[in-house]
Amino acid sequence: MKMKPLYILLLFTFCLMIPAPALALDYWDQFPNTIHKIEFNDIRTLLMSRNPTIRYNTEMLDSMAGTGISVYDSALNAQIQNLTLAYAKEAQYIQYNTQVQQVEVTAQQLILAEKSYQVSCKQYELGMISKNALSKAENDVKSLTTQMRDLQDSQKNIIKQFNLAIGQDADIQLELGPVPLVQDKWIKEIDANKDYESIKNNSYKERAANDYNIQSDEERKFKDSFYQTYQTLLDKQKALLLEQQKMTVAGNELKCAQLKADLGMLSPIQLQSQKLSYEGQKLALISAQNMLFLAYRNYEWAQEGLIVSSSSSASY
Repeated sequence: MKMKPLYILLLFTFCLMIPAPALALDYWDQFPNTIHKIEFNDIRTLLMSRNPTIRYNTEMLDSMAGTGISVYDSALNAQIQNLTLAYAKEAQYIQYNTQVQQVEVTAQQLILAEKSYQVSCKQYELGMISKNALSKAENDVKSLTTQMRDLQDSQKNIIKQFNLAIGQDADIQLELGPVPLVQDKWIKEIDANKDYESIKNNSYKERAANDYNIQSDEERKFKDSFYQTYQTLLDKQKALLLEQQKMTVAGNELKCAQLKADLGMLSPIQLQSQKLSYEGQKLALISAQNMLFLAYRNYEWAQEGLIVSSSSSASY
């Protein structure tokens, strides 16, 4: 009888290693409402209510609680797993939105590369350029074509993963909404010292540590990570400001190029090249906005006791 709690705990741990859908093949029949669009603020709620792994963790914990044994450690680990999954999907959502802009810019780059290749073919026929120059123009087209295909495949894969994460068929048509923009006042209102004091003894790693010395060490690590997360947020804010300044310059340069083109001083391809430079800077600006929002969310996660990073890993 003394082995029963240990047996149940081992059984729970083993079951966590098995994909939840494998344990409940009819899982996708549980939700009559199919989700076709997800906004950023919906991610966590949808995952907590519909994700197979999260629901399975909850059911197992409820079952263990019914036996009368303590499930604190298991519940804590399950909570960490659930929150880490939620963060990973948030980061993936932001990645998808960045790729949307990358596809648009790459498509324009490909159009320009194809036009340049056509010009190069005529120049080669006239003996104006070498075979190597022609090959380079051709390789530019092939490289951008591959890049475009890889981005599109990545987007399709992210949509499939989101569908599965919210408990529905991978091929369901699903739209992801835009990434929210961080308001300057949100960052100005942050009091990092106050936020740290309110959470410093409640990080997930410290709660999971039983030894006092380990707890103290985890508290020091959490403090360093917490303030680093805040500093990263400030750095991303500065990076966005720089990209905004570059965007202003790019806009002015495009206006000058358009004026020159109207006066016959620039060829259509040269004007298109300037437009691509502008779109490239626009992509850099949007990426900086997305990275700032991700950094802001990282800080919000830190306020809950979970230290996360842009690589979708987490400390707790």
